[in-house]
Amino acid sequence: MKTDPYSRMSRLGFCAFAALVCAVPTAAQEEPAFGFGPAEPASAAESPADSADSGVLSLSGEASAAFDAYTDDLDSVFAGKVRLDASGSRGEAHIGFAFTASGSASIAVDEGWVRAFFGKADLEAGVRKIVWGKADSEGPLDAINPVDFSDLRVTGQMDRKIARPMLRAGFSAGDFTRLEGVFVPAFVPNRFALSGRWAPAALDESFNTLFAVLQSGGQSDVAQTLSAKIASAFAPETADPKYPQYGLRLTTSFASQDIGIQYLYGNRKTPSVSVDSTKLFVAQSDPLESENPTLVFNPDALRISCDRFHQAGIDWASVVATLNIRAEAALHLTEDLSGSDGAVSNPDFAWSFGFDRDIAGFTILAQGFGSIVLMHDRIGISPDDCQGDADATSTRILARISRSFFRGELDFSATVVSGIEDRDWMCLGEISSTRDALSIGCKGGLFGGRVDGDLGQYRGNGWVSAYLTYRF
Repeated sequence: MKTDPYSRMSRLGFCAFAALVCAVPTAAQEEPAFGFGPAEPASAAESPADSADSGVLSLSGEASAAFDAYTDDLDSVFAGKVRLDASGSRGEAHIGFAFTASGSASIAVDEGWVRAFFGKADLEAGVRKIVWGKADSEGPLDAINPVDFSDLRVTGQMDRKIARPMLRAGFSAGDFTRLEGVFVPAFVPNRFALSGRWAPAALDESFNTLFAVLQSGGQSDVAQTLSAKIASAFAPETADPKYPQYGLRLTTSFASQDIGIQYLYGNRKTPSVSVDSTKLFVAQSDPLESENPTLVFNPDALRISCDRFHQAGIDWASVVATLNIRAEAALHLTEDLSGSDGAVSNPDFAWSFGFDRDIAGFTILAQGFGSIVLMHDRIGISPDDCQGDADATSTRILARISRSFFRGELDFSATVVSGIEDRDWMCLGEISSTRDALSIGCKGGLFGGRVDGDLGQYRGNGWVSAYLTYRF
């Protein structure tokens, strides 16, 4: 039987991760821990408490009350986080809870994990948010955790990440070199609002219109089937165990140069949506009127998938001419290696380049990031091809200026993000005053540009928020 080279690449990547996990306890056999190796007899005067690994337990968190105002609405939000950490010479553990109350209350585990140390190696399991790569935000290498886009008022990189169950193993070879492997047993995509002010226009308007047409035509059962199919792809209730993800990352430093290389096998976090127009409607005949068949919408003609891909990436950071420079590059190989399968997205090349510098007390940061679709000339027309309306390139520029005044008691920042091809933009600003554990501040955001752009579609969602936060 002929071997698929694409499948062979995924098997080799998984074997490499398995080898790293197996190497963790092996690398630590020089120093017994967690019962590995011969046990030393305890003296008669030594109690179980004395022989146990002494640890440190700490409790921390924050509580915040905010009033959010839109141009047409007013809302109040109470939110908070509670974190419990324990650490010792043989391991550490963390559990954090996040809760919100705005109309209805909710509480969820933000992160929770246990890490064991084996000399130069460590093994960790739990629900985690991790960062790969060196970009300040939206770097192509930071692809382990999905991102929550259901509320664009949340702008913090870690706050937008969705924690996922995972197994992580690491080995440090010296002070500056580290090999790390991650295995995520189940997959969920990025989270989007399916309705309301933060729902993507293409998703909200197109599908709502389709539902209305189907229901008005007496096909309410078809509309319900289609709605369930869309919801399961964009907002699954449970994680899908059919698509495990795993990756390897090696980082090192030499001569003031920080280098990282990585391999990741997983799924695109944003689903690809296409329609098989040849099967969009099927004829159904009434036995009593077989000559007049009725055309019925076929939900199976709508193809939604989170495409599998291989990622090979590299990142670099250094100081050049007083600039702190960071760069990333990644090649994504999907199963559509010919670029002609409309149901699967094409391979692409993604990049990020940025720098920051302090000037007269201000911190200036600039970053560009984007992607180039490979074999773009082979993409079909929409809606049969999931990338039928996509540009060959996608580019965004981010610029941020920030400064602290009065010995750090007053902080100011302003951020602008602009989409080059979409010709749209987003502006964010924040000013806050902090004394001891108490912060009071105000922040807000505006959107503009073309209404069909990723950012411009929210041009009516300008907002401002006044908040009070206490940290402990």
